[in-house]
Amino acid sequence: MGYGILYKTKEGRFLTREEVGACVEAIREIITKNKEIVKVDFKDKESNNKYNINFNGYGKEAHETFALYSKYKENPAEEIIEALDDEKSEDYNDVITARGVLKRAKTATSRCPYDKIVKQALMKCQEITNNGFDVFCDDDYHYYKDKIVKKIDKETTTYKTLEQTGKINKYGWSK
Repeated sequence: MGYGILYKTKEGRFLTREEVGACVEAIREIITKNKEIVKVDFKDKESNNKYNINFNGYGKEAHETFALYSKYKENPAEEIIEALDDEKSEDYNDVITARGVLKRAKTATSRCPYDKIVKQALMKCQEITNNGFDVFCDDDYHYYKDKIVKKIDKETTTYKTLEQTGKINKYGWSK
């Protein structure tokens, strides 16, 4: 059964290299704290560095790899060349461009145990960027730095923790 989490930068919002670096560092800490649930999937230099991170669950508890990838480089001069191509290319929809824009990224978690870790990572990114992303799931939950909101028609319900939403929806990680 498919279930996905969509995230992108808010309209008109640009992420700085410092914000992206802080998000990657925070996600790395979350991975370390949850090493029994998740692991870095791709360890090559381009996928796992100061400005790029990815992870997935183990074995049958895995689904699609979560990735927060960017075009930021250790050497900013390299970014300038790539930034010129960013506007012309549709290939960068799921990567934070050198101009700080993430058009659209989606990770299908199928509500596996690592789904909670993906949500923790994105809420931490929201905290670092002061809600600089639009983060929402297939079941109409929207994730912010300090709350989770479900909007259906004119009715809005707010939750403070992932555990609350996990129990209500009987996600596999809420046991």
